[in-house]
Amino acid sequence: GQGDRRIAVRTKIGAEAATPTNYFRMRFETPIPPDVVRAPGTPKAVRCMRTAKAALLIPVVQNKPVTSNSAVIHVYFPTNERTGLGCVVHADFHVNPDRKHLMVGRYNEWLLSFVADRLADEFLSGLLTCYPAGPVFEALAPVDVPLSDVTRGFIQALRSALQKRRQPFVPTEKGMRCPFDVALGPTIDPIWESHFGDEPREWKGRTFSFVSSSADGLRQRKFLDLAGVETLPLDAALKLMHDASRTSRPATWWYDCLSPELCTAASPVGEGAP
Repeated sequence: GQGDRRIAVRTKIGAEAATPTNYFRMRFETPIPPDVVRAPGTPKAVRCMRTAKAALLIPVVQNKPVTSNSAVIHVYFPTNERTGLGCVVHADFHVNPDRKHLMVGRYNEWLLSFVADRLADEFLSGLLTCYPAGPVFEALAPVDVPLSDVTRGFIQALRSALQKRRQPFVPTEKGMRCPFDVALGPTIDPIWESHFGDEPREWKGRTFSFVSSSADGLRQRKFLDLAGVETLPLDAALKLMHDASRTSRPATWWYDCLSPELCTAASPVGEGAP
């Protein structure tokens, strides 16, 4: 990415003191492919452009990225198109005459895909260089907003980009791993890392490590779902415990495993934990 990564925007209204808002930002520029330029519906203004520019930014509060629940796509001015994620997108999109919505066409599809690729690659890597994975995943997770066709398309493009990424970005006890090489426990509980993260485990004919508890949570799981990280089913987790019992374990180990959340999840429908 190009440009400063950490910026502060100061807003002054009337006589009030200027209020700074901090952001993590990355800017990008790329040539427009010839087939996109020639595609039917590509506007004349785009046909005269050699490159398209884009920027991604996310608020930073108390030295960690946070979700922008009202994040929209900007084309110099804000549009009515939600990003569907916790970050703001600013790019040279083709908009309708009132500049509130993106036009349907090959150019916008290509540019949305380019922005999603940059988010899944340089922007994510940049955030992880500066901040812990837990807050990063939480901030970038999908938000609960009405989904337009543009929003759905952007989230789907990000899903594809994250799952194609080859550089590891999911933390485990043994270091960063790719989404295919990790799994989430059936419950949000640090025991999956602390009690089963000491060595690779097997599931579905492959070895995996549990996602670090510091990067696990309700919103973090929404982001990791986009990346293709699977959640271990309860029966597979119980088998994991059974296999682990072949090695002598102290009573406290078993006590930790039988957490109220896991007992509730293991109970038949309609029954609570004992």
